[in-house]
Amino acid sequence: MQEGSVIRPLGRMETYSTTRHWMGHYQCVGNTCRYVVPRSRLVGSSPRNVVTDALAAVVLKLPALQVGLADEDTQKPYFVQRSSLDLATHLEWRVVDEPDEERYTRTLLEALARQHETSWPDVLHEQPWKLIVFEDARQGEGEPGSSLTLDMMFAVHHALSDGKSTVVFHTQLLRALNHHPPSPSLTSQMTGSVLRLQSPSILVPSQEELIDFRVSTRFLLGSLWQEFAPSFLRRQPPAVPWTGGPVRAERSVRIRLLEFSAEQVGRLRTLARSHGVTITPLIHSLVAFSLSRRLPEAQAPAFAADTVISLRSWVDEGRLPESVRPLADSMTDLVTVCAHSFDPQLLAEVRAAGAHTAALPRTLLWDVARTIGEQVKEKVASLPNDDVCGLLAWVDWAKRARGLVGGPRERTWELSNLGSNPGTDATMENPGEPQWKITRSVFTQSAHVIGPAFCVNTSGIDRADFTLTLTWQEGTVGDELMEGMARDLDEWISELCRE
Repeated sequence: MQEGSVIRPLGRMETYSTTRHWMGHYQCVGNTCRYVVPRSRLVGSSPRNVVTDALAAVVLKLPALQVGLADEDTQKPYFVQRSSLDLATHLEWRVVDEPDEERYTRTLLEALARQHETSWPDVLHEQPWKLIVFEDARQGEGEPGSSLTLDMMFAVHHALSDGKSTVVFHTQLLRALNHHPPSPSLTSQMTGSVLRLQSPSILVPSQEELIDFRVSTRFLLGSLWQEFAPSFLRRQPPAVPWTGGPVRAERSVRIRLLEFSAEQVGRLRTLARSHGVTITPLIHSLVAFSLSRRLPEAQAPAFAADTVISLRSWVDEGRLPESVRPLADSMTDLVTVCAHSFDPQLLAEVRAAGAHTAALPRTLLWDVARTIGEQVKEKVASLPNDDVCGLLAWVDWAKRARGLVGGPRERTWELSNLGSNPGTDATMENPGEPQWKITRSVFTQSAHVIGPAFCVNTSGIDRADFTLTLTWQEGTVGDELMEGMARDLDEWISELCRE
C-alpha cells in the first residue's frame, strides 16, 4: 500500500462539497450523540482509553475515515491513500464545568457552532474528521451503580459523509464500545496514538457511478435556460421568495436546539399518520406558519424550501465492492433534494388565519403538510429521472459560488431528517448485561453561505428523545427571528403532542 496513491477521483456531489470547504462556505456535517454506560462496565478501564480503542476499531471498519483529499481547490480533486492516522489529532476530550444542565447545554452548542465554523487545516495529510467528547464535570467519579454520560460530536467533511453516514459512524462506534477490549490484531497496529493502516482503503463509488441519472432534453434545456439566460428572459415566479440577507462569505454559525421526549414524539407520529403525513412535512408546515406570522407580507410574500432525500435506496448493491457491502453499513455522500414553494395565496391564508388568534389553524396546517408530503412522494417516484444531480457535470462550483456572493439567496430553508435510530447494539450476545447505549442524537450543519437562509435538522432515537436544531449564519437572518421561530415550534409541537 503506497502512501499518497490515488484511490479514485471525487464524484460530482463530492466535488461540490470540496469546493464549499476550500472557499469557506461549508465546513462540516455534525452528529452529536449522548452515550450512557453503567460505571460497572468500566471497572478497571479508563473511559478515555475505552473510547480511543473503540475509535481505532471504527477507523479500520470505515474506509472513508482513512483517506485524504488531494487538489481540493480544483475541479478535479481525488481521494488519496494514507498509511497511518494519529488518533490524538482526531479525538478531543473536553470536561465541561458548568453549574447546571442549561449552562452545560449552552456551552455544548457554542462548541458545536465553533466546530462548524472551522476549516479542516490539511485535508491532504490529515483525514478531515474529528470526534469531540464532552464530559459533564458535575458527574464526578459517580456513585456505585451509577452511569457515565458523554456527549460525542462526530464532525466530518461533507465529501466523506452525508447525514445518514454520521448515523453509520455512531452505530459502529456504539458496537465497538460494547465489544471492548479490542482484538489483538488492532492492538498490534497501534504505536502510541498512531494507528497504522495496513490495507488499501476501498471507498463506496461516487453517486453517478452507482445511480443512472436520466435527464430528458426538456429538463436539461429548461434547467440550463433558467441558470444562464438573461434575467429578463427567464420564467419568473409569481413572487420572489424571502431568503434572508444577501450571500456573505463569512463563517458565523448559530445553533438552537429543541428536545422532545419519546412519549411526545410517539404521539406526534401517531397524530401525523392519522392525517396522512409523516413528521417531515408537518415540520415544514410549522416553519412556514411561524415565518409567515413573524414576517410581514410586503417583506416575505413567498418562501422556497427543500427536503433532503437520501439516495441510498436507488443503489444496486451489486455495483458495490464487496468490502463496502451492505451500503447501510458504509459512509458515503448520496443525497438530492425535493423543492417546495409557498406562494403568496397560501401565505395570505396563513396570515389571515392567525390575524386574530395565536392558535394554530389545524385544518390549514394539515392541508399544507399533506401537499408537501405529496410533493416528496412524487419526487421519490420520479427518481432517478430529471433530477438536479444529473446536471452536476455542467457546473463549475467555484465560478457559480463567486457569482452568488452579494446577491440574493435562492432558498429560504432546508429540512434534513436523519430518521429514528435504535440507540442499542443489536450484536450484543447478552442484551441483559450492562452496555453502552445512545439516548440522544443532535444533528447539526454548518451555515450555508451560498445555500438556504437556515437549516432545520431533525434526528431521533428509538424510545428516547427526538431533537430539532435550527442552524443559520449570523446576520443572514436575525437571531430574534430564529429564536421566535424556535419558541413557536416548541410551543406548537408540544401542543400537538397533547392531542
